[in-house]
Amino acid sequence: IATALPVSLVGVMVAAALIPAAATVGIGIAWNLPVVAAGAALLLVSNFAAINVVAPFVLWQLGYRPTEWGSVPLRRYARVAAVAVLLVATLSGTLAMATDQMIHERDVNRAVTDALADDEYEALTLVSVRATVPVVSDEYGVTVVVERPADREYPDLADRLRAEIAERTGRDVAVTVEFVDSVRSTP
Repeated sequence: IATALPVSLVGVMVAAALIPAAATVGIGIAWNLPVVAAGAALLLVSNFAAINVVAPFVLWQLGYRPTEWGSVPLRRYARVAAVAVLLVATLSGTLAMATDQMIHERDVNRAVTDALADDEYEALTLVSVRATVPVVSDEYGVTVVVERPADREYPDLADRLRAEIAERTGRDVAVTVEFVDSVRSTP
């Protein structure tokens, strides 16, 4: 109405800012990836807040102003301030959780790489490392997937990785090692 733009265009712009982030929150929850869900939630809340904070200023510049500007009760401003404080607290908590997860993942990856660099594990190939930060429980978890020759056993690998990760991160973690057996033929 204010700019003579098609209404559908404005709707598409708002949807493009909110829907992908909201969908990623759902995917992060469904796949049990709290950092993905938290990061997407941070983006979603930031986009939502930006839209709602900028909109009144845009409307003001376009000439849409309250007729009784001076008679707005002080309670309304107090509510807006309370919502802003809650929003900042939520964003700060989400950012702290995401930062903790990133640091934890980096340290776990380094610990696993260092442990597998030993000569004892030269036949192993690292496939993936997945570190989880607890959201509900107090247990940190790490799942390590390695490729190994089908005829070799590594019964102490999980304990070795657990000790290396605990030393690097200062946290007691539950380590699961998944082996992918491989067989190679020679020409």
